[in-house]
Amino acid sequence: MNQIQVPKGWSINKINDLCEVVRGGSPRPKGDPRYFDGPIPWIKISDVTASHGKHITKTEEGLKEAGISKSRFLKSGTLVLTNSATICLPKILKIDGCIHDGFLAFLKLDKKIDQSYLYYYFLMQRQKITHEVARGLAQKNLNTTLVGNLEIFYPDIKIQREIVQKLDYILGQLEERKKMILGLFEKSSERIKFLQQNIHRLVLHEYFPLKPSSNWNTKKLEEIAEIGQGGTPSTSKSEYWNGNIPWLRSGELLDNVIYDSEFKITKKGLGESSTKLCPKGTIMIAMTGQGLTRGRTALLGIEACANQSCAHIINTGIEIRTDFLWNFLKSRYWFIRGIHHGSGQPGINVSIIKKLEVSYPSLNEQEIILRKINNIKNSVLSEKEKLVEVHKNIQKKISEINSIQTTILNVAFSGKLVN
Repeated sequence: MNQIQVPKGWSINKINDLCEVVRGGSPRPKGDPRYFDGPIPWIKISDVTASHGKHITKTEEGLKEAGISKSRFLKSGTLVLTNSATICLPKILKIDGCIHDGFLAFLKLDKKIDQSYLYYYFLMQRQKITHEVARGLAQKNLNTTLVGNLEIFYPDIKIQREIVQKLDYILGQLEERKKMILGLFEKSSERIKFLQQNIHRLVLHEYFPLKPSSNWNTKKLEEIAEIGQGGTPSTSKSEYWNGNIPWLRSGELLDNVIYDSEFKITKKGLGESSTKLCPKGTIMIAMTGQGLTRGRTALLGIEACANQSCAHIINTGIEIRTDFLWNFLKSRYWFIRGIHHGSGQPGINVSIIKKLEVSYPSLNEQEIILRKINNIKNSVLSEKEKLVEVHKNIQKKISEINSIQTTILNVAFSGKLVN
């Protein structure tokens, strides 16, 4: 497995010859409440791979069911290795506790091997162990036999500690650098997420207040638009499907401009069902849907039809621009979602949509407002593009640091770091 030439004078042994390799445990059946919420920490892989590790606790009964003896209650400072999911990631425990069966622990280390040296050895060999030693088809994993039979080469204990001291310093400096860069990465990710999810709606609230100016007109939507509902051709008739006419579902309405659809129907499907082919420029609104779908809109950039969960709004008035109307409806998203009918459950139907009140100023003022919104959208888009570029640079820096770490580990285990 190892391609690094063993330095002259260094020893080679199997891991089993230098320590005892044991596996953690989990009570069966997993999640039985009798075994949890006790005083004993039980450490899972997510606790050591997450940025902010947590741990749950187990009862004494839970430990017995997992087959964990007192000798397997690990002290803080014990070296463990992940054996599944995230494979071959070495960690030093920072608390006393027991480990999940996704870990192997290294106990009773021989005096001629330094635990931190073993930690760095696994770090250096991680990719090779993952690809060449781990077994499994659907999901690779390690076990005590595979890891116990691994060979490790090492110098005198004094030189091991010199190597560890230098690696602690050099890799510690790189790790601090990585943490700083990852902090920037996290901030830029949060910024991009905020821009994607919130900024447009905040802008709309600025220009489409819930209480518009007194010089704005207010009409019911049915007075300025043709409103209808989609439909679904019979799914049992194959001749209705896989045509070239776009057919939308409510989940595809994401306050976006639509130029294509996941499903398409034939002319026969259109002609023999209640769905309607709507012209380019039609506003669509989701009347039902999972999560945050209900109340979302879209503007057709093509001719398309939709299912019965979608309503279509075709602007027929001359006093309101379609793009202004679309932005107005987007600004009322939460209001529309909160509408109740029937038994009091929130919901939207065509009758409710027809009665929605739409407020709008003169055509000249509409144009001014739309221009301001577009200017802000362009600024946001430019900012987002900058952040995406920052994101790419951050990822590049992290890759460079990881490459440097790999190089330094290879140098250390070739015997050159302390010469």
